[in-house]
Amino acid sequence: MIKQRFAKAAGVGAMALALGLGSAGDALAWQTSFTSNGKASQSSPVRSVTKGKHFLNVCIKGNGKTKFTAELYKKVEGKDPLIQKLSGKDSNVCWMAPFKQMSAGKYYFTVHYPKKGKQVSGGVQ
Repeated sequence: MIKQRFAKAAGVGAMALALGLGSAGDALAWQTSFTSNGKASQSSPVRSVTKGKHFLNVCIKGNGKTKFTAELYKKVEGKDPLIQKLSGKDSNVCWMAPFKQMSAGKYYFTVHYPKKGKQVSGGVQ
């Protein structure tokens, strides 16, 4: 129940922020959530983003002691280029990268977070 509330609150918070900043780009590109598996890296599903200014946001439920790194990639043939990188701690807040001009295409993010069973949500706004 707590995990679901956190995921909903994180999604609603990111959506409210995106709607407030909607004049800078599309109001909401995409948002996803999952439970961390404790492995070195975990990826989100690949989703479409329209051309415009967007930013990566990531929220992790925790006590503020464990560091994480999130990276946004564009899906292309060959090696996927790194678009944005975000680092922080699992402190029950959403971390947001600065706005960046992005071309239309398919994007996904990876999270490097060592703890298992924590709620992670994020996406591109």
